[in-house]
Amino acid sequence: MNQMIKSALLANHATIGVHWIYDHKYLETLSNKQPLLFLKQSKEIFDEAKTSFFVYENNDYSVQGDILLWLYESLKKDPNITPKLFAQILYGKFKPGGDYAGYAEKYSKKQVFNHLIKELRLDIEPVDMNDQQMVGFVPYIVFKALDKSSEDAMNFTKIYSNESFYFDCFSMLDRLFDLLEDMTLKKAIKMVIEMAPKQFQESLNKATEMDDTETFIDRYAGRACPVKQALPVVFHLLYHHPSYEEVIEANAVIGGASSDRALLLGAILSKVYGIPTKWENKM
Repeated sequence: MNQMIKSALLANHATIGVHWIYDHKYLETLSNKQPLLFLKQSKEIFDEAKTSFFVYENNDYSVQGDILLWLYESLKKDPNITPKLFAQILYGKFKPGGDYAGYAEKYSKKQVFNHLIKELRLDIEPVDMNDQQMVGFVPYIVFKALDKSSEDAMNFTKIYSNESFYFDCFSMLDRLFDLLEDMTLKKAIKMVIEMAPKQFQESLNKATEMDDTETFIDRYAGRACPVKQALPVVFHLLYHHPSYEEVIEANAVIGGASSDRALLLGAILSKVYGIPTKWENKM
């Protein structure tokens, strides 16, 4: 398997045991008693947290991790697969009676709804696909791993969203990966923030400037999956933690959409540190 893909999935899998636990104080206390990484979701742990959503008991990855894997496998099988054909694959996974066994997020349900309108020729207006979650970065990670263009990645992102800021973020990340060939991660992050969409620039700058993670998250980011919350957290973790393991462990303690943030974290970390040897057999 491609190393960037493997790293993204490994990081996603590492944090699935606490994914969507939003009680960060509980997670911090729990982390002092036991490791938070590479756990199977436990209802007991989720019930002890003040706010949590227990939906991935039998899954190795979050749904975004699964979508990433399906897209990677589809492109390996057919490098010329179109967004329309991949959308059909996704429909087969998520439709009623489909072969996906797990939680389907709102954007997947919308896609199924729109597909059924066409298939059944219903006189119903389709819903807008204007999602703003981190799922929009899934095609970018896969296409970057396979040395394909960000323009092509954006065509697949449009399965879920027409928001133009995704492509601007892809261009920023392309520049980040280029800079990592010659400079440190910290310096590269500082240099690319000016390429970010304007609505994210303040929070991304604060991500590097502020050492106090909780204050930063409360004021400038968040714990959920929308890009405006998750992307600043990704930059903050990468900037302030000096190893692959520390980044992923800190990500787990933050809570919320930890596994979805971890996909992008793992992709970037693979280019900086490589996959930790002790985690090679954790997939």
